[in-house]
Amino acid sequence: TRYENNGSLSTGDLIAKIRNDDSIVPAEPRVAAKVFGNMARITTHRGNFASMLAMSNPRVSLYEGFVWSETNMENCTGWYTGAGMLYVYADRLDQYDKEYHHNVNRYRLPGTTIDTRPRVPENNIGVYNKSAFVGGAQLNEYVVAAYDYDNNNGDFESDLVANKSYFFFDNEYVMLGSDINSTLDEGVVTTVENQKGNQMYLNDDQEAVKYTEDTLVEGVKYAHIKGYGSIVFPKEQDLTVKLSRINNTSFTEIMFNHGVNPTDATYSYIILPLASQEDGKAYYEKPDVEIL
Repeated sequence: TRYENNGSLSTGDLIAKIRNDDSIVPAEPRVAAKVFGNMARITTHRGNFASMLAMSNPRVSLYEGFVWSETNMENCTGWYTGAGMLYVYADRLDQYDKEYHHNVNRYRLPGTTIDTRPRVPENNIGVYNKSAFVGGAQLNEYVVAAYDYDNNNGDFESDLVANKSYFFFDNEYVMLGSDINSTLDEGVVTTVENQKGNQMYLNDDQEAVKYTEDTLVEGVKYAHIKGYGSIVFPKEQDLTVKLSRINNTSFTEIMFNHGVNPTDATYSYIILPLASQEDGKAYYEKPDVEIL
């Protein structure tokens, strides 16, 4: 898409020749994984879908932001992009393009656990994770990762802590959270997903939900997002869901609301990229994994 839409005529001609050359055999879909220890990042490729997990530690900050002047600030609202954000690439090449990052709710990035206090763009100095227990172990294309989230937000002090675990298997990503604690008299949420798009189905619903405000939905077993896949909740969950539209870009939001001052809160969910609604139901009824 980059070459077709933004390349020169000569580049387009070259791409056309390559595409039409039957002697050039496309590579097989990549199946691989990589733990980038020095970067606190993990990537996986599963042929038709892929993922990237962004963490932080005492050496790797949660994000980079620069305040050059009052009118010239770069990425100064990326507060939580390194707080366990999980990028899931299914069948959309534009899922995390500029429209996503320009318009997404910065307090609801997929995979993150945060307190909901308002932030300011200048809040970008010394933004590191206090704990060094961050990383993963890799076996061929499989990865297990752990993130001891103990955030130090510079002049935005927080006592929120959480243990976040990730298991990247063949057809599913298992996300676990435990020991979520905070005493700031503020609400704490874990965002399960925040994808571009506006077609989400819960359980056996045949019509997409139409909640344009934060709405508590009880007894969710599985959710399906068109163009993404399904998300299974091993135990029925009460979830906050919302469909938002910002600058002509639609988003589907799914969250755990841990409440104010949570003590030892937990969460668990399983992402099945590209899985149909029926696949999500079948997995809920007969899962391939067991959470001990």
